[in-house]
Amino acid sequence: MKALRFLAALILIIGASSLARPIHARKAQFAQRPHRLGWEQSLQSGKPHGPWGWADTYPIARLTSRTGYDELVLEGAIAPAL
Repeated sequence: MKALRFLAALILIIGASSLARPIHARKAQFAQRPHRLGWEQSLQSGKPHGPWGWADTYPIARLTSRTGYDELVLEGAIAPAL
């Protein structure tokens, strides 16, 4: 019984902590890998590749700096497309 209470408390704590971060931030984190793969495919083929088949946007540039900043610029990067 104590193990069941502990497990329930642990699940509640994990759930509450996951809600603490905005959903769009997690969505952006998960989308980074497919966007990077699309960027690599675009570099190899010379044609734009979206991160997934139904994507409204695709990477068109990569911004980097000596301080470690490394981000992709998306074509049509407006709220509905993201």
